[in-house]
Amino acid sequence: MDKKQEIKDLYDGYAEYRYNDATNIKDIHTDISPVMRYYRSRKVETALGMGKFASGANLLEVGSNAGQYTTILVEKGFAMTGIDLSDKALVVARRNAELSNLKNVEYFTSDAEDMSLFKDNTFDGVVSFSTLRYVPDLKKALGEIYRVTKKGGTVALDFPNKHCPWFNILKNKFGVNNHIYDNFYSAGELRRLFAAVGFTVIETRNILYTHYKFSPRLLATFKAIDFVGERTPVLKELAAIIFCKGVKS
Repeated sequence: MDKKQEIKDLYDGYAEYRYNDATNIKDIHTDISPVMRYYRSRKVETALGMGKFASGANLLEVGSNAGQYTTILVEKGFAMTGIDLSDKALVVARRNAELSNLKNVEYFTSDAEDMSLFKDNTFDGVVSFSTLRYVPDLKKALGEIYRVTKKGGTVALDFPNKHCPWFNILKNKFGVNNHIYDNFYSAGELRRLFAAVGFTVIETRNILYTHYKFSPRLLATFKAIDFVGERTPVLKELAAIIFCKGVKS
C-alpha cells in the first residue's frame, strides 16, 4: 500500500474512533489534559514568535487534522486555511468550527507535496505542527509551501529532532509506540533544505522535553525542565522539537 494512503487511513480511523459523535467533537480544544494544553500552546507560541505574523494574517496550516491547532490560531485572530490528507479528520474539523462558531477558517483535502488547488503567492504565512515529519519527499513539500507563500511571507514549521534521546532511546520505554513512516531531522539538515527551495532569513529553535502523554501531576516539573533545558548550551540541542523559520524573499 502507498505510504500516504496508509497515513490517511490511520488518521481517518482515528477521527472515526475518537470523534464518533457531535458530543465528542468540541473536546478537540477544551477537554484535554493540562500537559497536552501546555504542549500545544508552546508550539503555537513558538510558531507565532518566530513567524511574527501580522494581526489577522491569512495563514495556511499544513496538516490541520481535526483542527486542534487551527482552532487556537483562529481564536488568536488569524484567518486560517487548513489542509490534510484525511477527509474524515476534516469532517470533524468543519463540525468543530460550526459548533464553536468559528469564523475565518476553511479546510481542504490536499497533499503537502501537491497543493495545486492554491495559486502562487496565496498566503501571508504558513505553519505546520507534527505533520511534515511523515511526508515522503520533504523537499518537494517545502517547495510547494514556498510557492503558495506570498513574497515577504514567513513560514514556521516543526520537525522532530533526530538528536533527541526521546525518539531513539526513551520513547518505547514510556509506552509510546513509534509512528509509521516517521522521519527525524537535524537543524543543519532543515536549514539546508529550506535554503535549497529558496527561503532566506532561516532560523531554527529547539523546544520541549515534555511529551503530551506525561502525567499532569508533574507538569510544573516539566515546565521547569523545558525552561532550563531550552536555554542551556549543548543540552538545548537535545530538545524534542525543532522549529524552522524561513522567509520568501
